[in-house]
Amino acid sequence: MRTSSFSNERVIGVVSRYFIPVWLSVDDYGTQKSPADRAEWERIQKAAHGGNINVYVIASDGTPLGRMNVTQALNAEKNLLPFLDGIVTEQKLPSRKDAAVRASTANFDLPPKPHAVGNQVFHLWTTGERGRAEDWFQLSATDAASFAPPARVMASSSWDIPSDACKRLFLHFYPPTCNYRAEKGEVLSAELQAMATSVTPDRVCLVLKGQMRLKHDATPTGSMPAEIRANVVGAATFDRQRQAFVALQLATDHAEHTWSWQGKPAKTPVAFAVELVGLAEAK
Repeated sequence: MRTSSFSNERVIGVVSRYFIPVWLSVDDYGTQKSPADRAEWERIQKAAHGGNINVYVIASDGTPLGRMNVTQALNAEKNLLPFLDGIVTEQKLPSRKDAAVRASTANFDLPPKPHAVGNQVFHLWTTGERGRAEDWFQLSATDAASFAPPARVMASSSWDIPSDACKRLFLHFYPPTCNYRAEKGEVLSAELQAMATSVTPDRVCLVLKGQMRLKHDATPTGSMPAEIRANVVGAATFDRQRQAFVALQLATDHAEHTWSWQGKPAKTPVAFAVELVGLAEAK
């Protein structure tokens, strides 16, 4: 939800004005919850008749005022905003003052993602049935170099991008779901071919075309098998003096997200776009 509903400006405004957001990780990453935190989390779920994958709104005395499944809450305009607005109206909640909003704003730095200096950083956008989202990921310098044109490239010459590098790129082509871990996916097929459109002593301009097939379950538990199939097109510019790409964009020409729930298949259109934004640097 961080990259979908919680990135929606209207959701941010409603939550900031009428509620006090409290962040609690359901999963224990590195540190364990205190017994008191765990007991309170279990009490809220039991009182609201919900589970882990829910949005909860809690009154100041600890009484649950409402809950919504995350799969619904991913759609801000259709589901989450009406849910929040309904609670504001029903409870007659007053709008908080600017000073109160600022006072309750958490200031903390998220742990940096591990990286190696020289990695290529990519910005990814995705849109689907559950809204839009964006993320950043990295490819190693070795993987990025495998996209480069051959030394004696000529206009109209073509070459295949190594499958392993394509797979590490396409591993991130999944829509907003409850499973946000790219490493849990499996690229079943990945093809990408490059063709030089312009060659000078300094630069090579090229187009990219291919297809991919990714298995990425819609839930962390694997209870909702899902697969993404897509045709991919793109363009790039390679600096022959620096031996590095100075621009690279890819987008899906046609993509479908096929998933299954309780044995019933469903298919929805999705779209992805990715752009090279630079090099990972030393902190």
